Amino acid sequence: MALDPLTLIFSEDFSGPLSTAKWKPNIGAGSFYGNTQQRPTLPVVVNGHAVLQLDTFNPTGLSYYGSEMISVPTFDVNTQGPLIFQATLKYEQAQKGIIGGFFTLGLGAPGTEGHDEIDIELMSKFDTQFQTNVYHQAGFDNGNPESFSPAGFSQQVEHVYKIEWLPNGVVKWYLDNNPDPYRVVTEETEPPKGQSGLAGGPGTPDQPENLHFNIWVGLPDWGVSDPSMPPPTSNPNQNATFKLDVSAVSVWTGSSVSGTGAAEVVTGTAKGEYIDGGAGDDAIVGGGGDDVIEGGAGVDTASYLGAARNYEMSVTAGVAVAVADRFGTEGEDILTDIERVKFADQTLDTTSLIKASNLGTSSFMSIIDLYNAELHRAPDALGLAYWVARLGDGMSLTDIAKSFYSSAEGSALRPVTPTNAALVGDAYTKILDRAPDAAGQAYWIGELESGRLTPATFLLAFVEGVTGATDVATLVSKQNMGVYYAVTNGLTDASHAKSIFVSDPLVSKTMTDGFAAAAASAATAELVVKLVGVDLELFPSTV
Repeated sequence: MALDPLTLIFSEDFSGPLSTAKWKPNIGAGSFYGNTQQRPTLPVVVNGHAVLQLDTFNPTGLSYYGSEMISVPTFDVNTQGPLIFQATLKYEQAQKGIIGGFFTLGLGAPGTEGHDEIDIELMSKFDTQFQTNVYHQAGFDNGNPESFSPAGFSQQVEHVYKIEWLPNGVVKWYLDNNPDPYRVVTEETEPPKGQSGLAGGPGTPDQPENLHFNIWVGLPDWGVSDPSMPPPTSNPNQNATFKLDVSAVSVWTGSSVSGTGAAEVVTGTAKGEYIDGGAGDDAIVGGGGDDVIEGGAGVDTASYLGAARNYEMSVTAGVAVAVADRFGTEGEDILTDIERVKFADQTLDTTSLIKASNLGTSSFMSIIDLYNAELHRAPDALGLAYWVARLGDGMSLTDIAKSFYSSAEGSALRPVTPTNAALVGDAYTKILDRAPDAAGQAYWIGELESGRLTPATFLLAFVEGVTGATDVATLVSKQNMGVYYAVTNGLTDASHAKSIFVSDPLVSKTMTDGFAAAAASAATAELVVKLVGVDLELFPSTV
């Protein structure tokens, strides 16, 4: 999703020669990099394009002679709000080994070594790709590159490239009219890399930056260089020329709403926008459109008009919660530093979702085993996230098992005063799908009669003590069912979770797929909460 542009603050349609009030060339110490020296003049404009020219002949020595154009204005996300940079680029030829750049660059305060940068680069050796990159207080090294190959993409065809830079440290990259970003980085997900002793980061770019376009060639041993590229020459008669066309450059501020330092209600508009709650315990209403909502300090609540069943939520990379209105007009919002999400019929605590998505596989499997042992069902997404978060906070599995045992749902599944034999038999039947063997039954009854285990701690010990290939396979199969129901599909209906624990995993998967389809239908919708960033093997792994 993209922000709606609000105010155009810089543009260039290349209807005439480049203005020195808008653009400057790269001159001085920083004009030589890779195996290229940038010429001290601005590119020429031809037929509505700025033509950045690269020559193998360089009058000043044996290196390539490139072109660069740098905006005179500086852009500051801290004072101007969300910034949207957009430009159209293409190569005029298919030569490999050339680098064409559309990027922002801030060199930092005097006396500091690190620089900030947000890149889109066209490495002509890889014609079907475009590369994104980001630096923060880092040296001029490889940075944090990530490349993309959209279907049918070619660098020799005009494409519209767009960068969104938000005040909360989020950076997004878009191509053409695709409403979804190809890449999103945040302060937490993209720790920059430095060189020459520079630490880099933490965080994403936050320095004032100029807008750059350039064409150049790297050193011969770089992975993006190519032996087919003609070498630099001091003979003008051997010159070869290559060109990168740039057109329709624009810089916008994104629609923005800001709160104050007080606790207040902050309301957006029908547009997609960046909403900053500021300090205080705020109630934030996006008001429609695809919003980026930053709660800031305090305990903040994002409010929505509809019942929870109309929405799908997801947690990505453990740092942000997405809320999508599947049937209405409130769009899809990205929430950071928001502690609660309030729907018309219920309020959810997002802190457990964030905590759970940061925890490892073992935490999830232990809680899924307790759902199996204590409640004889798969977990629902919200319950799983809550108990995984409690485990992450330091609550012991034993105490969690006792909570399950004493819950209304757990109590309803057994007699008020069950015998030890009945407890053991029920465990074998409900957890392992088989009758107890004599030795196992005798062992567990003995543990209960001795007092080493109580009814409240027995089932945890039982599920942790499962051995034997067949019993382990049964347990793992139910773990996978739980992952598929609660994590992969994010289903929150506990009653449906009871029915998928069947002996045939394919039947379980088919049933879960049916519940997921029903959850996405307006007539039978339910709230869906997916933990997208959790690194769990998806069910079924052996089918």
